[in-house]
Amino acid sequence: MGHQTNQIERTIDYNCIERNSIAMDILDHQESTQEFTDKEVLTKIWITPYSVFKFIRERGYEKNLWPILILIAAANVLTHDNSLSISGDFLIFVLLFFKVVASIIVTFVFMYIYAGLVSWTGGWIGGRPQTWNIYKVISFASIPTICTIAIWVLRQLIVGTISFEEIESSEHDLSFMMLMAYALSLAEFVLSIWALVLLVIGVSEAQQFGAGKAILNLLFPILIFVIPIWLIVAL
Repeated sequence: MGHQTNQIERTIDYNCIERNSIAMDILDHQESTQEFTDKEVLTKIWITPYSVFKFIRERGYEKNLWPILILIAAANVLTHDNSLSISGDFLIFVLLFFKVVASIIVTFVFMYIYAGLVSWTGGWIGGRPQTWNIYKVISFASIPTICTIAIWVLRQLIVGTISFEEIESSEHDLSFMMLMAYALSLAEFVLSIWALVLLVIGVSEAQQFGAGKAILNLLFPILIFVIPIWLIVAL
């Protein structure tokens, strides 16, 4: 009887160990880093940003950073300079080229300084400060912003350089043009919001803390450095 009891106990122990091993294997598999190709990094960051940013952090992924920087700079120039338009004027293209080059330098310096401040202040709330990782997060999170280049092209083709005020005050029926102008502005706004969401997710993954701390981390440089400097200059 005692021998049978010991055998049953050993069988139960073995089954428990086996089940625990299976559970650990499942857990390890769930926690493993998903692999992405270069193309998938640029496309799946829209729908599975947590997995993509985890892959970027753990694999040290940093491909396409310069093309992304160039496109971010171009998007900044096109969406903020109302003097540019689609035309056959060679001087327009020359002006655009030099503005984009200048914007690349300014954008890189600004992004790297901001990344350094986010990295540094993130250490105050338990983050893992690494400036280069934060810079990569800012770059990849800006991918939706790059899409505003396509919106700018559509706006130029459909609306041109006419402002909202000019459309509203026109004697002609420009309701379609007005509708398209508002639709393109809404699309641009949605892309900007999604870029901010990706930035929060990316900083949360890079610093290894929650979304709330990530938002606070992104605000720290503005609250502590930018606003005081702006007030000093304004006074």
